[in-house]
Amino acid sequence: MGEDRDLTTIRREIRSITDNILELLSRRLDLSIEAGSAKQKQNLPIEDIGAEAELRHHVLEKCGALGIDPDRALRVLNILVDDSVRAQKKQESKPKISHMQMFALAKELEAAGEKIIHLEVGEPDAPPPKPVIDSAINGMKEGYIRYSTAQGLLELRQAIASDYRGSLGVDIHPDQVLVTPGSRFAIYLAISNMLRRGDGLITFDPLWPAYKECAEAAGGRAITIHTNLEDKWVPRQEDFQAALDSGAKMMALNYPCNPTGKSLALEELRSLVQEAQRRGVTVLGDETYRLFSFKRSPSLLEVADSNFVLASTFSKAYRMTGFRIGYVISSKEFVSKLVKVQSLLLTNVPEFIQKAAVKALECQDDATRYAAVIESRMKDAVTQLKHLPVSFYEPDGGFYIFPRVNKDAFDSGESVMRLLKEKNVAIAPGTGFGDYSQFLRLSICQATDQVQEGLSRISGLLK
Repeated sequence: MGEDRDLTTIRREIRSITDNILELLSRRLDLSIEAGSAKQKQNLPIEDIGAEAELRHHVLEKCGALGIDPDRALRVLNILVDDSVRAQKKQESKPKISHMQMFALAKELEAAGEKIIHLEVGEPDAPPPKPVIDSAINGMKEGYIRYSTAQGLLELRQAIASDYRGSLGVDIHPDQVLVTPGSRFAIYLAISNMLRRGDGLITFDPLWPAYKECAEAAGGRAITIHTNLEDKWVPRQEDFQAALDSGAKMMALNYPCNPTGKSLALEELRSLVQEAQRRGVTVLGDETYRLFSFKRSPSLLEVADSNFVLASTFSKAYRMTGFRIGYVISSKEFVSKLVKVQSLLLTNVPEFIQKAAVKALECQDDATRYAAVIESRMKDAVTQLKHLPVSFYEPDGGFYIFPRVNKDAFDSGESVMRLLKEKNVAIAPGTGFGDYSQFLRLSICQATDQVQEGLSRISGLLK
């Protein structure tokens, strides 16, 4: 490079280059906002995984030409794309209403004396099995009210491992299990420990929004694959490959799905998981509704032998929503990382609650009976919906139906507010689960007469 230059000159050039980078960053952000406006006018989604994959390929070619470390360059690209997506999301003119916002509004009306039919949240109507409540009370009386290990009681971790060994025939060691305060926290722990700034999490819309929210809270972003009712909610292979090409680090699966009730066949699940793992993508499986399967719904543990995280909960099958207890199953190494974070944040799940969870796993007959009740309600709801101007996939499992309303210019956000104010029925708009403005999510885990009456009131608005 010629004669040696003094340090002051070198630093001056570094500062000048930094100024140039900042100016280019500002220009790039302005262009991203301009692109966002163009997408809005054309009614296009913000994320375009095909365009991202093409840009990633271009960057890799440029790295080869310039002799730049591709991993470092792709890290920068992830941050740039994340900034663009966030800027474009701020441009959205119409805020989306979530199912939890509808729940809060419904609770306000109840506090004012109104009687509301709740079809918006997945809150089981039945209490936990009596032995579970007795165990929690007795656990407190017997002194299980002190600090405990962050990973969870060995007794409970052994019971969880044994439950999966018995039901799926998979060999799970108790050291692969972490007890968490609900599956939501389990999902956040997994995502926040896997993603760094700008890293991508593949999600398949329509989907429970917490996965995207956890990714964004961790500094990452969602790489969204839009699925369609016409395809029976099965992701298209070309979209999946494009998402993998965009540089994702993790993929979230939820089957039976909230909100569609869709389950994948074993080979469909195996194909997704093995291709993701071949590309170095860790697979997160949320199996909250596994015990509410009306037909076989294979588990992630049946097809994944590495790079997997399973999250589940005692909230649904055992109706322990207020107990706030769930768990993670993964490799011993990854669980060990999560244990350190959980210890830092909340010390441990209360022991008397863990004792109640052990008892819950002994109440399989009770869980099976409740699952049968939900299946019966689902069949009744499906029958009622078939008389309305809607189209839907008949659920394979879970608590929810996700019908599309076949009426011109139907807007789910406006309609759910009308239903709540005029009919005292709370349901969730489809826009809370992705770009599905003509869809509604109906929860059928309330008492049968309540579900039937709620659907009857909905029909009056739709006909």
